[in-house]
Formats: sequence, C-alpha cells, structure tokens
Amino acid sequence: MWFNGFLRLFYTLIVVLFSQTLNADDNNCTNKFTTSLNFKKLEKIEINTIENRKFQSNKLKILIDSRKSILPKFKKKYLSNILVIYSNGDRCQLKAFIRQNGDMRDHIRFINGKIHQSLDVSLVNGNINGIVKFKLLLEDTRGTKEDEVIITELLREIGFISPRTSLVETKINNAFSTMIFQEKSVKEMLEFNLRREGPILEGNEKFMFMFQSEILRDGTAQYKETYNAMERGVGLQLARLSNSNWSMKSQNHLKISFNALSLLNKIYLTFLSNYKNKINNFDFQGYSLSNEMLGVGKVEHIKKLNFFNILLHAAGADHGLLPHNRKFYWNSVMNFFEPIYYDGTLDFNKNIANQAFSENMWLPYHGDLLQDHNLLIKKLQTIDIDRLYKRLEIKNIGIDKSLLE
Repeated sequence: MWFNGFLRLFYTLIVVLFSQTLNADDNNCTNKFTTSLNFKKLEKIEINTIENRKFQSNKLKILIDSRKSILPKFKKKYLSNILVIYSNGDRCQLKAFIRQNGDMRDHIRFINGKIHQSLDVSLVNGNINGIVKFKLLLEDTRGTKEDEVIITELLREIGFISPRTSLVETKINNAFSTMIFQEKSVKEMLEFNLRREGPILEGNEKFMFMFQSEILRDGTAQYKETYNAMERGVGLQLARLSNSNWSMKSQNHLKISFNALSLLNKIYLTFLSNYKNKINNFDFQGYSLSNEMLGVGKVEHIKKLNFFNILLHAAGADHGLLPHNRKFYWNSVMNFFEPIYYDGTLDFNKNIANQAFSENMWLPYHGDLLQDHNLLIKKLQTIDIDRLYKRLEIKNIGIDKSLLE
C-alpha cells in the first residue's frame, strides 16, 4: 500500500517537474533569438535580492559616501531572484547576480523614500530574448531614453554593432521605475549582430575615475577640478580587453587578442600625442581616435567608421565618441576595428551653435568629408520605416510614424 502511494507521489513529482521544464522552454527562458522582430516585448522585470539586508546596506553606504564617483568597493554582487513578465503573458523565474552599475552618482538616487539605482545583471540560468548579461539603467542616465533605443535600432539597421535595448517597467526590491534594458558587449551581442566571437576592446577608464574619486561632495568642488581630474586620467589612458576569457581558449586566440590590443593601444597613444602637443591644443572632449588607423588604412573601412562618427554627432551623441567611452570589436576576417555603440547620452534635439565647421565636427577626419555625408544620407533613405517602427514598438517605444520618418 505504502509502495503504491510512493509511486503515485513520485509520478506526481515527475509530472510537475517536467511540466515546469516545458513551461520554461515555452516561455523562452532558454531559447535564443536571431532577429529583432523575434524580440519578445518586455512588460516588466521584478528583482528580489536574496541577501536584501546586505544589499540595502550597500546602497546606503554609496549614498552617504563623500566621493563624487562610486567606488569599486561598492560594486559587490548579490544573488537575486528575477521574474520576467512578457507582454503576451509569459513569465520566467530566473536567478542572477546583480551589482551597482555606473561610475558617477547619477546612477543612484533617493526618491520618495526609495533608493533607485542602475544595475549590472548576470543571469545564472536562462536568458531574456537570448541575453544573459545586461544593464538596467535609470532612465535619464543615457540622455533621452527614447532616443537611446532608437539609435541602437538605427545603427544596427545600417550594419553597425549595437546592443539590444528596450524600455521596461521594473520593480526592484519594492522600488518601481521605468528603466533602460540594454545588453552588455559580450558573446551573445556579437552573435546577434552576426559576428563570430572575437576580441572586444574598450577604453580603460580606471585612472580617470580613480582621480575623480579624490574629489569630495562637500560643495567646494568646481567644474574645473572635475575636468582636471578627467584630463589627468585621459593622459594615462590606454585600451583594455573586456572579454579576456576568450583569449585564453588557445594560443591562437591569445595571439589574436594580443595583436589587436597592441594595435589599439598604438592608436590611443597616437591620440594622446596629437590632441595636445607643441602644435595642437585641442580639448580632449572634442578630439577622437583616428579612423584611418582604426580602419587599418582601408578606404571602405575608414568610410564606415566615418559614417559612425557622423551619425553619432548628428544625433547629439558625441559622448559616445570620447576615447574613454569607445568600444570595438576586432574583426579578424575584415582586419579592422568595428565600432560598438555605447553610452552616447542621446539628445536628438540638441542644438548646435553656428560655429566654424571644425568646432562642429570632431577631429581628426580622414577621407572625403562631403562625400561621406552624402553617402550616409542616401543609406539612411533606404531604411524601411515600417519595419523600424515595428521594432521600436516591440522595444516599448511609442512614436508617431511620420515623426520617426
């Protein structure tokens, strides 16, 4: 008798576990996606930290810290439960490690008795639309939030590497807000953008924020002090490999990574020696990396890099052209550094004063300036507005189609 009861209990458990597995698969907790239109519209993300008391204590320490920047010691990881709710009613229960995101204090604030913060999220199991590592950003930390989503879709539409980005309602330990969901520059992003895995490199901001961390929030700090701290950091800035694990797969992987990093560091050193010397005296915030060197001297690659610069400049996203904000994928097949969009701080309505052209376009510039502008305009005119509109709808962007055009 007891044996029959045991069998029924065992059978029930098997059915429950099996149905939960099917439910997870049906809800796309583990499935991957290959196109933007397959992106399941996010309704809401809820996060509950398992060690909530320690997490809340860490947030308070950030808020009361006297520094202008967020110190690395406050970026500890905390295991959390995540509930993902899609607009079609699907729900996924996932686990992840979360930590404070961002270097400056605009990424954390106290509003109506709740602490709101940008988060860096790494899923332990499953994925969200094929994404396993992403940021949840406070909505105004990337400029105009709608513009941030539009530029990521626009760049991908004309062939650039760009992170999947969406607006999403969030509930993080009982703090409600609209946030920017944006995938990180990792393997899954390359795969989605139809690139095989390879070196991802970026400007190393370590020294810039180390010097900024010396500035206190006591009301005495002036803009000049902050600017000088940034310039000191820029003077020591080189590049770094952000996916170093890839380089450890084999000797060949290591060789490719080493060569790419060495070449990019040469480009950063050229920037440092050119923007300010005996002849030049440019502001580091208005001078960029050489597209001729990034394109390894190939005309078609230089032209593509020029398109990227022109488009970001036109979108009021100059922040994404600062060398310390740059991210690149070393395309070992085409043999050049492909730009990855990151942190443009968008504002499509940004007014550009009636200044000399050299003050309106970042230097150095290589190639045929007028031709590249005209070619980019023609490329933008070929975009399928209906398809772009549908993609933006899926990313929770409500915009009039005529305005989008």
